[in-house]
Amino acid sequence: MNLVYAASFLPVGALSDKVAKGGILSFGYFISAITCLGTAFLTLDFLVLIPIFVLAGFFTAITDTVEGAAAADFLPQQARGTGYGLLQTVNGIGDLISSAVVGALWIVVSPTVASDTLQFYLLLEVSYFSTSRAHIKTLNGSIVWGPDEQVDQRR
Repeated sequence: MNLVYAASFLPVGALSDKVAKGGILSFGYFISAITCLGTAFLTLDFLVLIPIFVLAGFFTAITDTVEGAAAADFLPQQARGTGYGLLQTVNGIGDLISSAVVGALWIVVSPTVASDTLQFYLLLEVSYFSTSRAHIKTLNGSIVWGPDEQVDQRR
């Protein structure tokens, strides 16, 4: 996983400089959902585990690289430090909550239900990212997020 993760950073970053970051990020979340689906069929067979770890390294490199690059595109120069901090705070809180919920489902209900729940929310996220017209803009130095129509009405 770490080898794929390290080897993917530069190509993913270069690609995100040339094409829409939202599409690459959606693709990364989609690969994440596929990886989680693969974990539902975990086995001790090494040949089954290799692709799962390769996909995990690849989607992690995509999301880590492109989330930060997208934030830089959306944020004004004077708010980038705050924006990066907010991004990492939201990611950390989301990681904590999702780990607790999936872990509880794994222990209390079953690993299959935990995996299915995770896949559902990942696919929901991919769908939202792929179809959303929401954008981050600035309004009088403040960061404003929402659909273009709502952001434009606040101006």
